[in-house]
Amino acid sequence: MDMETQLKIYYRQIGSQQFNPADLDYTILNYHLPFLERLDSIEKSSVAVFDLYRMKYQFITNKFKYLAGYDRDQALAEGIDYFFRLMHPADLPHVLDTSLQTMSFLFDLPPAERKDYKLSFDFRIRKADGNYLRMIQQVVVLELDKSGKIWLVMAINDIAPYNDDTAKIRRQLVNMKSGEFYLFPTETKEASQKPVLSHREIEILGLIAQGYLSKEIADKLFISVNTVNNHRQKILAKMNVANSSEAVKYAAGLGLV
Repeated sequence: MDMETQLKIYYRQIGSQQFNPADLDYTILNYHLPFLERLDSIEKSSVAVFDLYRMKYQFITNKFKYLAGYDRDQALAEGIDYFFRLMHPADLPHVLDTSLQTMSFLFDLPPAERKDYKLSFDFRIRKADGNYLRMIQQVVVLELDKSGKIWLVMAINDIAPYNDDTAKIRRQLVNMKSGEFYLFPTETKEASQKPVLSHREIEILGLIAQGYLSKEIADKLFISVNTVNNHRQKILAKMNVANSSEAVKYAAGLGLV
């Protein structure tokens, strides 16, 4: 399938819901936007909220500094097309296929279950200097309309701790309540084989993500500080990352923490 046809299918799919404007309460953005702006000011992650009724971004980060040439006003005006143009040509079909499969899956769910899932995938995006940077994007349904249709979608982007052009693109859809994977189970299994973290390592990484220090983790798990630090070193080695912050982001992208 050529790219033009795939893009047409993508836009037809995400625009397939028939909204009643009376079912959309835009005052809810007054609740979300202040939080998103604070998050944007203190976190390194970039955040965007896309409106499936108006087919435009309702919020988009001031950051993307790592793209060194990111034009927020242009991105707001052009919407998803702006970022599609920056994606690596080899990755765009993967991104479209991942999004299409996920949307079809969510549309078929009972409305009460549509906010239970998180999609994670990576892709390469072009910087102003022409080089590509690998990113991890996590996507969740932020709001449904009054009739249960998927209305606002939030995407959080982080720089991937790995930037190997030969690496196979990773993608997964996880139910955040049950921890079960859907749509891409084989790929999820392959991605999870490297790194392989033990139950204890995942437990410690989860506590690190919550802000606990080694001494506090040791007290909580009834183990020595030396044991905690040994586990931390093994986690960094297995994940091939430089520090605990990168490990937490990577693990969050895989749905481990």
